[in-house]
Formats: sequence, C-alpha cells, structure tokens
Amino acid sequence: MRAAALAACIAWTGAARAKPVKLDPVVVGPGGAAPEVLTPLLQRGDLALLENHPGGALKQTSTFSLIPAECPRVFERIADPSQYPAWIKNVPVAEVLKREGQRIEYRYEIQAPLQNVEMVQVMRLSPPDAIHVEALDRGDVRTLSMDWRFQPWKDQCLVISTMYANIRESGWVVRQILKVEPNLEHGINVAAAIMNLQGLRRGVGGKAAPDPAAKGAAEKQKISVQSMLPDNPVSMLSGLAPLLKRGTLVLVESWPTGGLKQVGILASSRAGPDSLWEVVADHGGYPAFLPNVKHQKVRDRVGDRAYEMESEFGVLFISVPFRSKVLLDPPRRVSQKPYSGNIRNALWIWDVHPAEPGSAMCYSYYTDLRDSSDILRKFLQLEPSFEHGLNIAAGIVAMRGMIAESERRAGLSPKGGKSP
Repeated sequence: MRAAALAACIAWTGAARAKPVKLDPVVVGPGGAAPEVLTPLLQRGDLALLENHPGGALKQTSTFSLIPAECPRVFERIADPSQYPAWIKNVPVAEVLKREGQRIEYRYEIQAPLQNVEMVQVMRLSPPDAIHVEALDRGDVRTLSMDWRFQPWKDQCLVISTMYANIRESGWVVRQILKVEPNLEHGINVAAAIMNLQGLRRGVGGKAAPDPAAKGAAEKQKISVQSMLPDNPVSMLSGLAPLLKRGTLVLVESWPTGGLKQVGILASSRAGPDSLWEVVADHGGYPAFLPNVKHQKVRDRVGDRAYEMESEFGVLFISVPFRSKVLLDPPRRVSQKPYSGNIRNALWIWDVHPAEPGSAMCYSYYTDLRDSSDILRKFLQLEPSFEHGLNIAAGIVAMRGMIAESERRAGLSPKGGKSP
C-alpha cells in the first residue's frame, strides 16, 4: 500500500533500519515520585515529563494518567493492536501481522492532513504490568521506543508511558515545520500521547468518540485558567522535586469532548526567585531572550502594577500582532489577557515560587490559535489535536527562555541572548 510514496519517503530520510531508543522509565513509588503527590494534578488532566539532551533536543517524554478501570483491563486494551481503530480516533486501520507467545508484530496508520503515516512495530508483553514497543524497519517512523507501565491506584489504574519517536521521519512537511520551530517536536510527542490516553479512557469506559458539535460548543465557553499549583505549593513542589530534577512537567487539561482547556508548565531554575521575577516582569525586554516574541512595548500604565502592552509573536511562519492587559502581583504573579488583534481568546499566568535548587516557575495558560490567522484556522480544522501541540510548544519555548535568562542574570550561565 502506497508503495511508491513509502519508497520515496525511505529514500529521502535514509532510514534503512529500525533504530531502537534506550529509555529511562520514570519510577512512581518507592525511590521515585509519590503517587499521592501526582494525584491532585492527575485529577485535573494528563501529566507529562519532558527530558532533553544537553543541547536542548528532546530525549524522551513520560506521560502519567489515571484511567478509571482496573489495570488488567487497561493492559488488555493496549495489548490488542487490532482494536486500536475502535478507540484511537486518528487510527483508521490496524492489523496484527504475527503473534508468537508474548511477541506481537503489527501495523497501523495514523491519519494526517496531507498523507497518512504508516507504523510497523513489535510489542513485547510482560503481563500484567508492562509492555515494551519498538519500531520495525517497514514503517515510516523507524526511530521509536515506548514503555508502558500499569500500577493500581485506589480504584483506578495509573498508566505511565515513556517514549521517544523521531517524528521527522514521518514526512517532509513535518521536517520543514520542525526546522522553523524545533520545540514543536516536544509538543507533538506530548499531544500524540494525550490523544491516545483520551481514547484509552473512552475505550475502557465504552464511550463513543466526541461529537464535533458538542466539542465546538464546549470550546466556546469563557476561558477560566487556573494555576497548575495550589496557593501554598511548598509540599507539592517538594514531592515533585525528583521529577523536576529530570526535566520539565506539563499538565494538559482537556474538555470532556477532547478539546484543549488549558496547559500548565512547571520547571525549576538554579536562580533565586528574585532573579526569576525580574525576568518574567521585564515586559518590553522579552524579544531579547524569547525567540517567538518579535516585538513588545509597554503602553498606558495604570500605576506600577497594571498597564497595556502591544506585542507581536511568531507562530511557525506567521506573525501575530495583538494588544493585552497586564497585571503584576509582585513578587509572585504576572497575568496577561489579550483583548485586540490576532489573539483575543487567551489568558496567561506566570507564578514564581522559592524551591530547590533556587526557584520554580509555573506557567498556566490557554491560547485560542484559531484567531491568529486563516492558515492556522484551516489547518486546525483538518487536525484539531494540533492545537495541543502548538500550545505546548509555545509554552516550552517561553519557559526555556525565562529559565535561561534568569540563570544568566544571576551569573550562573555565561550564555546570553535567546534560548534555543
């Protein structure tokens, strides 16, 4: 199927053999993060841990989710690839190619706007609590490994998925997009995992896929972003420390219909809270250290803690001008609400907290990207889940820039300028 296109893809990428990835699965329980610390976050949405190589490239993603079913039932769902089209909405075709004991070879297609992506993988079952997946050399994406872990948690199943997939191998279009915005690799990896988890919840609960009309109605509700952290986050930050030492945490909250509700990003900085506050409150200075901020100017001050601001963001190939209202609550919170221009339906909240090794920054936000341009609006109509990926990627770019600049100003990093 699609032999000519597949051959062209292989020739272009030079991907002749499958390339397993060595993963470092996250431990939840003794010796790792405590499940009771994760529970308040997982009751709100799906949690992801993003880990990078020293240069900033994605190393692996780990997602954590509470599924309302017993773990053996969840295990059975994932261990039966032939049924993926029944609960993963963008998988129209799946089939088992070979089954030998606890080893299963299978193929499936991922529906994409321009061309479907064919995946051929092998699954090794370790019932009842683990599944390992690797790519085979007959699919479009050949650099891929995934570990599933299933842990009973009260009356639910804590599902932990650790993976890396080189999505550049999926096609020319994706490679061009990632050249413009490398951090979109992080967003797409997380968004794909979230879409699978949403389908898994529906699958074990016997629920139908979301109704597009209901989804549209839900997403028109008034934005009400809540901070990822509680008002007094000391104990939560302490409990999350083992994960924050490894990377950046992302909380993705969705409407019951599957649409994106809000994103929360949490990261630690070696700089103290004063340095971090100085950076996040440096409106007008963002273009010097945030690569997606092309222009920013403070307008119409109302005292020392409120003003209006004009900005221009770069989203992929598009420039997005807008005006927003900013409120400062030093030394902890900055909130920003766009009100005119190409972004109107959005709310962004930055919180700064003392934490080891110096401070922690929490960014809670939602941006309706359909207002930004006709091109993005049409693209999101073709692939609604891309909204998750773009929102996550934009937040990661901002967070990395803030952390890098805070450490530079504190004399902890010799590098200046914009973060990668």
